[in-house]
Amino acid sequence: MFDRFQIVLGHYVYYLENHSGQWSEEYERMCKISKYFSPGYGYNALNLDTEENEIALLVYNNLADKNNTKHYSED
Repeated sequence: MFDRFQIVLGHYVYYLENHSGQWSEEYERMCKISKYFSPGYGYNALNLDTEENEIALLVYNNLADKNNTKHYSED
């Protein structure tokens, strides 16, 4: 079963890293998520390369596939 925090974290980090400015749809989605979600800004809070964030990483990479953008940590 998926953890809701992990699902929202995956979306949040995706939109944080893939918006094209404050007038973009991705930025708007990130702001909407920010109204109810505040993961913090510590190293592990937004780092999807940790074992505890593996579901968030899957969510992020699924969004990347859907939107034809790079997977997390790809250069």
